[in-house]
Amino acid sequence: MEGLKEQYFSSDAAADILVSKALEFAQTDLMSVCEPCAGDGALVRALQRQRPQAQVYAHELDAELCKTHKWVQGDFLTAEVVPCDLVLCNPPFKSGRAAGGNGKRGRDLSLAFLLQAGQWAPLLAFIMHQNKGNVTFAWQVWKACPQLELIHRQCLDKSVSIFRTDEGVRFVPCSVFIYRMGQQPGPEPARYKSLECADLEMLDRSDERCNLVVKS
Repeated sequence: MEGLKEQYFSSDAAADILVSKALEFAQTDLMSVCEPCAGDGALVRALQRQRPQAQVYAHELDAELCKTHKWVQGDFLTAEVVPCDLVLCNPPFKSGRAAGGNGKRGRDLSLAFLLQAGQWAPLLAFIMHQNKGNVTFAWQVWKACPQLELIHRQCLDKSVSIFRTDEGVRFVPCSVFIYRMGQQPGPEPARYKSLECADLEMLDRSDERCNLVVKS
């Protein structure tokens, strides 16, 4: 497989913030960490700076990047689960990032990666587009996995929320999201229990910074 296009690589500053927040919410000493979209290694480097003793399982779809950085090549969404303490991830922004560019699955790869990561570790730290904090996405996560609880969200500053792409450096409004996999399903927020998807999308447009399930 040739190098994939339309990739968005995290800045070192954003990676440092993500790892720092993940360590802050970790309930145990992190010994094993998975990076499903290792890319050029920004999140791996940040982890090595802050927790050098952690064992890293770096997964990547792009063959060229795997050859350069010695990542494990393959599609994380279909990979055999390897239990670990934490998943760090900047998931794909585009549907073409999935193996074969599967458009159906690629409609929301962030959700797909989040749900898959929940099978690997009890703590998940993701950099995602700002609108992943809206009502629709929160409701989609709850419907797909009610045990997955958003415990922290932090908007990244414009100077940090920049990504290296094939076309140069781009600013994309993003936030850090920290999720924890609970033992019991969390309740669906009563305010939105009776609403349909169309209603949720309408609310998103008027409440872009909704902290529907944020606990801190």
